[in-house]
Amino acid sequence: MVHTALFEAVLAFQVIVVAPSPATIGEQVVVRAKGVDEEPIAGLAIEVVEPDGKVRAIGTTDQRGEVSCTPTIPGEHVFGAAIGSVAVLAPHHVVGSRRTWFAALVAVPLGLAALWAMGRACALSRSRGRRDP
Repeated sequence: MVHTALFEAVLAFQVIVVAPSPATIGEQVVVRAKGVDEEPIAGLAIEVVEPDGKVRAIGTTDQRGEVSCTPTIPGEHVFGAAIGSVAVLAPHHVVGSRRTWFAALVAVPLGLAALWAMGRACALSRSRGRRDP
């Protein structure tokens, strides 16, 4: 019995792949289950342990060996499935949503205004320097 479980563990090593990495809150995450021969595993029940410790079933894999979900909280998520008597786990990091447009809309005009002010100050200091002997 021990030899069978060990054999299954070797065959089941890293058959769950999660993408994209890292994921963003609100972005769809695709979990792919593959066999040793890289063939998709259909009908495999996938669960996720969220950063707060809650276990949530996200569904079963389709004919392509895929199931998807959308994370709602940031942190380390652990996707898992049972293949035979072996638990296969895939940790995955989810980051908070990125708000780059707001930063760009604020930073670019402020940077241009600062550049203009420095240029204006240099121009004034040069013009004053020419007048004073």
